[in-house]
Amino acid sequence: MDEELCIGYGRMVYRFDYEKKKPVVLAPLNCMVACVTCFNTCPQQAISFPSVSTVHKLINGHKLIQKAPEELEGNKERFGKKE
Repeated sequence: MDEELCIGYGRMVYRFDYEKKKPVVLAPLNCMVACVTCFNTCPQQAISFPSVSTVHKLINGHKLIQKAPEELEGNKERFGKKE
């Protein structure tokens, strides 16, 4: 996010924090994997994303693939279907 370019147009995910005078992600759970709608619709082109190689480095560096099954099992009781 380029704060200098942002004019506070954000919808759904981004909002403009008038106290801090900068854009913020207020609804990260509204983001969808591989969605770039905010990037494509930003009239100021203020939104950018890291390259795929950067994302892969983060995934590998934090061992997210290895941690996923354990986290999924840990969340089973919390988020699983209630009978």
